[in-house]
Amino acid sequence: SSQSLSLADHADFGATDSLTMAVWINTDALASLNGVFSKWGSSANRVAEIYFDSAGTLVGRTNSTVSVSAASLIAIGKWYYLVFTIDGTTQKLWTNGELIVEGANTTTLQNGGEPLHIGARMTGDPHVAESFFDGKIGGASWSATAMTEREIKAEYQRGLRRINSTIDTNDTI
Repeated sequence: SSQSLSLADHADFGATDSLTMAVWINTDALASLNGVFSKWGSSANRVAEIYFDSAGTLVGRTNSTVSVSAASLIAIGKWYYLVFTIDGTTQKLWTNGELIVEGANTTTLQNGGEPLHIGARMTGDPHVAESFFDGKIGGASWSATAMTEREIKAEYQRGLRRINSTIDTNDTI
């Protein structure tokens, strides 16, 4: 599909040494680039993003050159909790509360006036949303601090309880 959520730039999305991007996904396909969460800084640099590349590899990236990636363990039609953290010196990519890859963060996070996108990647100059995510997205969050392992595992468990709940949230009281 070609739908995404775009949030105007805000001071909360500004330059910082640390951040966390977290999101629940349920994909329908991983056949091409799938943008999950994307924030650009200047014309040449991303602040940070989570996406699947054309080979289906899960990527967490800051700026344009610094990234961590891992072969995707994502199955179509199943919910997963993805988290990308940067603590100033280290980037970490998590799936379902488990650390899957980490690497050095050798860059300063950028700042800029570009919107934050959920469900797409921003590319080109001027930046436009494209490489849309094919599936469902829920519970997206952005924080100017890096979540700890304990916090990530706790949020994953809370999310599982919501997903597996038998309460019909469409019912009225």
